[in-house]
Amino acid sequence: MSPILRHIDDTERSAVLLSGGYFQSPPGVDDFSLNTLALAARLGREVRKLHRGNKASYDVMHNDLGQACGTDTCSIGDNGQDGPVDVHSLRELAAAERITFTITRERTLRNRAARAMHKWLRDTGTNSLFRQEGEEIVYRSRQYDSVRVGVVKDFYVVPRCPLIMNEYYSRHFDRLRRAFPDCRRRYLIEIGSAVDKDKMFKGAEIYLRGPRSSGDQIIHVFTDSRCTELVEFAWTARDF
Repeated sequence: MSPILRHIDDTERSAVLLSGGYFQSPPGVDDFSLNTLALAARLGREVRKLHRGNKASYDVMHNDLGQACGTDTCSIGDNGQDGPVDVHSLRELAAAERITFTITRERTLRNRAARAMHKWLRDTGTNSLFRQEGEEIVYRSRQYDSVRVGVVKDFYVVPRCPLIMNEYYSRHFDRLRRAFPDCRRRYLIEIGSAVDKDKMFKGAEIYLRGPRSSGDQIIHVFTDSRCTELVEFAWTARDF
């Protein structure tokens, strides 16, 4: 069994969302996309072996914003590509692995995050973990000295990467709760590149310190383009 799955309780039914196949536009689907989706499929088979009641589903994240996130800040430009991206190779791989997957666009996540923060701006007392500093929205992190999560422009917020990742986790844990209400535990295994570590860690903290994360766990798996070396980090609300 993969060491990644040691974090999953094998004594009760669990719902697991496996996120692999990440790609950007441009350049589109590449070796990293294909190899990480194949890894997600293998992990999904092992998830189902842990407990006969376990459920596995799959998602591919599409970065159609052209944003990049670093340790201290991230770009807020909108340099993505609106046109369709050829995902035929991902579909072929999924068919060979006998799985299906959804695709989540970061542009959709950004818009959801913007609406949520616009609502917060109208009543900042609803969540004391955020504060406004000039044009910046800052999150009171327990991992980092300062996490900038958005820029206020004319009373609207342009979300930064941590808020986008928080929306990703929130969206898919809600999906697991709705699809598998009989599963007491929920996991999201996200396979990504180490260059995205900070936005993934920050987004995980924002989600797991939120009001709906009970019973949820995020497992980050960082790997190279060939998936030859894997490093995992597991997070629950207790870690914050």
